[in-house]
Amino acid sequence: MDVKELMQKVVNLSFEEKVSVGKDALCETIDILKKHELKDDDIAPFIFALVKLFVSADKKCSKDELNLVNAITDLNMSYDDFFDLTNNGSDPRFVTEFDELIDTLEADEKSSICLFGLCILAADDTITAQEQQLFLRILN
Repeated sequence: MDVKELMQKVVNLSFEEKVSVGKDALCETIDILKKHELKDDDIAPFIFALVKLFVSADKKCSKDELNLVNAITDLNMSYDDFFDLTNNGSDPRFVTEFDELIDTLEADEKSSICLFGLCILAADDTITAQEQQLFLRILN
């Protein structure tokens, strides 16, 4: 399956399926971070930065993304808190620094992290050209 097929497959998942895939990918991401000896205090900020990166890919913050992130993380963030958390995630410097950080990981580790991000990108049942570009940048 190529990357475009994977993107479409995730877009076509139901909300519940996206939550399930997202939770699994999040657990794998946390395991990866622990393997790389990130301390517990650093894991949540990394996950929130990842959410910020993918939510901001299209420069929009939607209720669909909020609902999905809340369901995956078992949080109950308000829209305002979520907006504040994800604001400026498309800043070129932030994107570059995060991309460089992800590039230090093994291919299978990047895939798990990107699958979590892909669920967020697909929260509104579509992936824009901007979102596709970011996903491919982070994945490669």
